[in-house]
Amino acid sequence: ALANAGANADTRTLRLEVMQDAELAARLGVESPFFIAVDRVRSNADDGHAISIERSRLPLSPELEDVPLRGLREGSLHQTLRGAGLVPDHGEEWVDIEMLSAEDAAILDCAPGAPFLRTRRLTRAADG
Repeated sequence: ALANAGANADTRTLRLEVMQDAELAARLGVESPFFIAVDRVRSNADDGHAISIERSRLPLSPELEDVPLRGLREGSLHQTLRGAGLVPDHGEEWVDIEMLSAEDAAILDCAPGAPFLRTRRLTRAADG
């Protein structure tokens, strides 16, 4: 979305690994508690200032199981999902304000506790 809007942004991967989260699996109604965690930070390519932190969780599936080893296709989560035959069909999005944790504030070079826009998105394929 940033690239389509003309932003000159760099993306750096902070985390790309398999994780376990039984609470998330229950909330999403998926059987397996295993997910691929993709955490990235986007920065302004001109001055290096961090713009956003993205934390994506993908249910671990045969189509995606090698992603933690080979990385994202062309550096893109969208391309990775499409390459695995996973096409977004519908979803929901929530927006609120959260106060930055010390960890996130350090990544964004902001003061801990500073208000920051948080969006959460749940995207599903046509089969749910």
